[in-house]
Amino acid sequence: MTFMQYTSDVYLKNFFLKLCVLLVTITVSCSSDPIIVGSSGSNNGSGNSSGGSGTTTSDLNINNNLNEIFFTTNGIGYVIGDGIVLKTLDNGNTWAKVKESSNTNFTSIYFENSKTGLIGGGDGSNSYLYLTTDGGVTWAEINSFWNSNESLKNMAILSSNSAQRIMTFINTYPNSSQVFGKAYNFNSAEPEKWKSYDLKSKKPGIKSAIIHKNLTYVASAPYWTGTKYETSIFVSDFFSNTISFEEYSLDYDLEINDLYFNDNYGYFVADDGRIGISSNFKDWTIKSLNINAIQNLKCIDFINDEIGFILESKGKLLKTNDSGFNWIEHLNLNNADLNDFFLLSENKILIIGNDGFLNIFEY
Repeated sequence: MTFMQYTSDVYLKNFFLKLCVLLVTITVSCSSDPIIVGSSGSNNGSGNSSGGSGTTTSDLNINNNLNEIFFTTNGIGYVIGDGIVLKTLDNGNTWAKVKESSNTNFTSIYFENSKTGLIGGGDGSNSYLYLTTDGGVTWAEINSFWNSNESLKNMAILSSNSAQRIMTFINTYPNSSQVFGKAYNFNSAEPEKWKSYDLKSKKPGIKSAIIHKNLTYVASAPYWTGTKYETSIFVSDFFSNTISFEEYSLDYDLEINDLYFNDNYGYFVADDGRIGISSNFKDWTIKSLNINAIQNLKCIDFINDEIGFILESKGKLLKTNDSGFNWIEHLNLNNADLNDFFLLSENKILIIGNDGFLNIFEY
């Protein structure tokens, strides 16, 4: 399928989308304990909250691992997982399946607006990139990536100008102990529309990427410098026709799992309960959080400049009230395997994880 081949019958598309919603919609209702979406989840214990109450979901008949959340505007959001893409039109209260695959696990997502978005996924040996321009009604495969039968994983996607400029980040895994990353840039105005770039000559693996004030920030996986393993954050101009990455070494060997920037500070969260904070987005202060049994920190988000949250991989939600300088345990879901969260409002948070875990909590 070419880049812009889409079904032209809008009325037919809308009819089938509405029919799909009616057939597979789930509803979130109030309850004191969170449960798993699906009938065979392994994380089906109740949670303990130090600031909020849980909700339950009815059975969507899925136990897929759910990997990432992305919301656009006006309560429209998506959840991607292993072989599945879900959509909500009402701020997470109901969900519908909008894409399924028997062999592709979806691992990255980015929407510019309520209509134009991209998802990335792979089947083990190939990585695929899909585009929608109608809010998930139809999806077109716009590129696939392959590297000598080595395992590939799409780690992040960024885009602008109605997907006329795209940057996606893909890791190659030659074996269980090695990872190499590449950035692939699409520019519709260039004769050679797709170009690939290494972050540096040693091709470090990629963990996460975001755009902040027209700059692309990319967190690397640990890589061998020749004398030690360390991690860096790489920066480039997203809108430049010539992509080059400037490196800011952290002098630490750590796995950065997520980046978040606002006007005042930059943040990252990493393995072993470590967090980084920077006021200039170049020099980072790294510390370990002194909270009992904290493991890998998965993702971070703020509802305003002071109040923010961190999701930990084994069921803890942490909260700060002072711009990230101090953190407390806010919610404990008893070793649930969690992957992502989204702040729905000033008092509601959506959390997803493995085995179909999808719940809204009030805090």
